[in-house]
Amino acid sequence: METDLGEYILQLRGDHPSHIIAPAIHLNLEDVSEAFHEHHHKPKSDDPVTLMQEAREALREKFVVADVGITGANFCVAETGSTIIVTNEGNGDLTQTLPKTHIVITSIERLYRHWKT
Repeated sequence: METDLGEYILQLRGDHPSHIIAPAIHLNLEDVSEAFHEHHHKPKSDDPVTLMQEAREALREKFVVADVGITGANFCVAETGSTIIVTNEGNGDLTQTLPKTHIVITSIERLYRHWKT
């Protein structure tokens, strides 16, 4: 289950991203409202705040029942087993903290032996 809002909308629609940092930029408010209506079974809305709250509620349920959360990491420290993710989005925090198991994916150049490196 995608937790980034743009990616979540695309997943509901069976669509593909149109941009690396704005994956749903090709969609309009009506497209999002239609997808949410179809999958969340709530009335259509043309209010972005209402749609955001609807997505938040639907995704929160997924976070609470998830057994596993998967995130990337900005860097990891082998000495302590620490993983660091820098984000301004709540989905990163919830994915790391709510599920029983957290899987971190990163590339080897982001792995440091100890904090002093």
